[in-house]
Order: sequence, then C-alpha cells, then structure tokens
Amino acid sequence: RSDIGGTRYYATTVGDVRLITLFATRVWRADRADPDPVARDSATRYQESRAHLTDPLTQGHGEFVFDDLSVGSQQYEWLRQELETPAFR
Repeated sequence: RSDIGGTRYYATTVGDVRLITLFATRVWRADRADPDPVARDSATRYQESRAHLTDPLTQGHGEFVFDDLSVGSQQYEWLRQELETPAFR
C-alpha cells in the first residue's frame, strides 16, 4: 500500500527482492478464438487477426490504462521516487 496510490500501486520487499506494482488494466474485445491462425478473420480478446500476426504495431492488444502512467503523472512520480529509495537499491 502506498500513501498516494493506496492498494492500486505499491511496493513491498520479499526477502531481498523489492517488488513494485503499478496500476494498469486491460480491456478486451470479443471472446472467441480460432486455434488455426489461417482461419482468423478478426481480432478478439484472445487473438489477433492473421493479417496482424507479423506486425506488432497493428495489433490491438486491447490495452487501456485507467490510471495515468505518463511522465509527470502522480503514479510516475511515485515510481520515480520509489526507484530512488534504499529499499530498491
């Protein structure tokens, strides 16, 4: 639990490992999947269409960040400060 992010993002130490978690969430599309890549005609929750398999920049992934991670955001600044702590080093 962090003062700023509460339980949404936080850091904790497990043994000699510092674990940092950020708040990002994925939103997906449909829920069907075709096991045969050749038969894929659309992107869904579980797959990309065959036309996008070789080009990662065209893949949808369904990612949508609900809490800002950009430079200067509250979460970014918290992470920057956390990376400077003795516990992380």
